[in-house]
Amino acid sequence: MAQDHQNSSKTSLLREMRENVDWKNEGKRLEFLENLFTLIENWIDGLPNLRDIFQQDEIELLLEDYINNDYGVDQFELVDRFIEFVISTGYKDELKLDEDRNPVLHRNTPVHSAGRKENPWLSFLFKIYDRFDVNYVDERGYTHFHAACQYGCDYVVEKFLEFGQDPNIIWQETGDSPLHLALKSDRKEMFEMLLKKGADPTLSNAEGSTPLHLISFLDVDVDYAKIIFEINNDIRARLVSARDKVGWTPLYVAMKNRCIDLMEWLLTKGADPNAVNDNGETPLHIISRYAKTDDLARMFFWSCDEKKKTLQLDAKDKRGWTPLHLAMRSGYLDLIELLLTKGADPNAVNVDGKTPLHVICDQDDDKKAKLFFEICEERKQIVQLEAKGRYENFLVVSLYLRYVYIIPHRCSAKLVSRTSTGEANGFYLVVSRHTSSRSDRRTIFKGAAE
Repeated sequence: MAQDHQNSSKTSLLREMRENVDWKNEGKRLEFLENLFTLIENWIDGLPNLRDIFQQDEIELLLEDYINNDYGVDQFELVDRFIEFVISTGYKDELKLDEDRNPVLHRNTPVHSAGRKENPWLSFLFKIYDRFDVNYVDERGYTHFHAACQYGCDYVVEKFLEFGQDPNIIWQETGDSPLHLALKSDRKEMFEMLLKKGADPTLSNAEGSTPLHLISFLDVDVDYAKIIFEINNDIRARLVSARDKVGWTPLYVAMKNRCIDLMEWLLTKGADPNAVNDNGETPLHIISRYAKTDDLARMFFWSCDEKKKTLQLDAKDKRGWTPLHLAMRSGYLDLIELLLTKGADPNAVNVDGKTPLHVICDQDDDKKAKLFFEICEERKQIVQLEAKGRYENFLVVSLYLRYVYIIPHRCSAKLVSRTSTGEANGFYLVVSRHTSSRSDRRTIFKGAAE
């Protein structure tokens, strides 16, 4: 009896506290919530029917206040206890109807707020907002179903799907599908469940990214990609060839982000290693632009060799730049060496008439020049200086003056006029290697004099 009297007194006090709240004043509501904690902290039995005390909009306001205010760690218990208290009383959100007695689906709820704020109490809110035959949507197109997928509320998602929820409903603001959201939150079990329930892995978001692009971008477990192909292997060609807004396939994104395991996996599933994006770049351009070591490139070459895929080493982007041009500009010596030894053309010319040697001169980098000439000499490649561009005269003088200092030990170099041999105007740079037994005179590169 004493306990019943105490609970009755608490109910009366709660009613009195509620009547003294200025519901339009957020500060007063927050003050009420802090005072409320003392009252409900140990209130377990004889819980009140909150609908006898509060209006539904008032409960919703209090929940929103808790979620939208940045409470410190020491106040998490306060928030947790209030939500637990509301759930313990058996309080449930009730369906709102319009004038025609149809459900009002466009409304903002604490579930939406918790989803946007990455609030840890979101899953508990579904014990209050437990209608799964309706999917409330806020003004940004974010729904309860999106929130459940994003935060791994498996039971909630299953219930929504049982009531016929479309697993491909798009969040209009971002273009993200439920699959995108589960992936961004690293919810692997949710991701797999959605796929098994009919979620479409070819859908792209506002950036043109499919889930396979996101796997590459987020550098998450390659198992996500394996799950996609296990369930949707019949459309793998569409999956690996999907392009985002700038023409990047998932392979491009994997290589830019150095996802080597995923890169290999995509190649085994038919990804095109010579695909061209909107700038005319191939995956090899991406390696040459972004890689800081040659390990990714070596693995790429190895994977393509294993799968008997021929790489276009000298593919040109819209500016005429080859991967070797880009590697020269980036300055990664190991990558430059790899491209040259694999057969990249040292004489490729871009739309400005610049060869890889022009790039060396522009950067004033003797290490690159030395490496370049040594490899070309080893491969018996003649480097031409006949590229027509405004940099030509500078290149000729710069290379000659520089090369006489960086040629291998026991070598000499000199310019020989073509006219002296009866040829058209121009020159050869002749390098002679001297050994104890013989002198080997070899033309290393040649160029035309304007």
